[in-house]
Amino acid sequence: MIKKSLLIIILLISPPFNSFCQGKIIITLDDAIKMTLSSSEDLQMVSNGKKLSLSNLSKAKQEKKPSLSTSFSWAKNLQYSNGIGMNDYSMDFGLSLSQKIFTFGRMKKNIDMASKQTDMSALDENALKREMIYLTKFAYYNIYLAKMVHKIHYESLERARQNKTILKERSSSGRASKYDNIKAESDIAGRMPSVNDAKANLNTIIHTFIILLGFDDFDLASKVDISNDIFKDEYEPMDHRKLIEKLLLHHPALKKLKLAVAASKDRIDMLGKLYYPEISAFSSYNKSGYGASFIPGPSALNDYAMLGIRFNLALFDAGRRKENISQAEILKNNAGLALEKKRKELILNLENAISKYNELIKTLKANEKAISLAETSFNMSQDRFRSGYLSVTNLNDAELYLTRQKIKKEITLVNLEINLAEIEKLAGVTNE
Repeated sequence: MIKKSLLIIILLISPPFNSFCQGKIIITLDDAIKMTLSSSEDLQMVSNGKKLSLSNLSKAKQEKKPSLSTSFSWAKNLQYSNGIGMNDYSMDFGLSLSQKIFTFGRMKKNIDMASKQTDMSALDENALKREMIYLTKFAYYNIYLAKMVHKIHYESLERARQNKTILKERSSSGRASKYDNIKAESDIAGRMPSVNDAKANLNTIIHTFIILLGFDDFDLASKVDISNDIFKDEYEPMDHRKLIEKLLLHHPALKKLKLAVAASKDRIDMLGKLYYPEISAFSSYNKSGYGASFIPGPSALNDYAMLGIRFNLALFDAGRRKENISQAEILKNNAGLALEKKRKELILNLENAISKYNELIKTLKANEKAISLAETSFNMSQDRFRSGYLSVTNLNDAELYLTRQKIKKEITLVNLEINLAEIEKLAGVTNE
């Protein structure tokens, strides 16, 4: 109920994006995309992943800064030898400071890898946004298609009823047989399942659309509608060369895999530097001593301070560093292979989408011509039927042919937009 109320409020205060039409709330395609992106749990999880990567980058940078720690200890000495200067209680507390001075580039490589991981997380978000926009457009255009298919089937039913009316007029003058009347009734009855199936399909698609927008109140199905002004006046063929160039430069999956290859190289370099020492500076200041009281007093505590350089070098690890480098090289090679495989896959998908898009433009023109001829043919058949020169069967065939051509045209129109959405998902906005 809260989400439903929120939807109504959003639509009411956003007049550029929507309007009311015959008691329905009209959601534009831009509205739908914004709602889908804002309500997507997957997108929120990817966004959280990006925040986590930023946190890891911050942690890697903190390694360059000094580390300050404090310690405190208290002990009751239960047994000790006489003459060694100890008392029943001892206490020690102080501060320690350490700073890495030189790691032969290990810290820098860790920062570089964390930075690349952050960039990859941002690319994951970009890729998912492209996919969510495509899915929203796919659902939006399929609602339009389902609406039109239902409308066309209903119009077909009405034309069958008109044919029955014409037959009644002929029957009044004694020119219609019993067979013709039964056939006309059969034609009407045969169209009812198509109308009902189309309505059920429309309801299913709208329910899916509502879930995609982030709502789970299916009462909205009767209130929400889409804009009909969603198609271009004219579709122009596309040149695949420029779009492939854009894909290779900007597609997030390719950019991420390129970063993965670079990060793999950084990891190999970082592992190789484990053969070199790590040099750090350290200092500490402590107060320590013994006393006969439960808490030794200031006079019992002595100052201790030190300053120095620490040199760490792993001399022998039974070949673990070597194996780690070998594994990292295998992962780098796999990242390169994944990049090449993805490049070929995306180019193929884009080529196919562009080719289909360009052919659908031709198909749409053919569909429009076929509808024009089918309408002329049906009108002529209806006139001949009215005059008694054509059978009910022939008139029904003409009407069904007109219905099929209208549905084919709407399918072509929607497929054009879906292919265009696919192209935009792969290559980015086509009018950039």
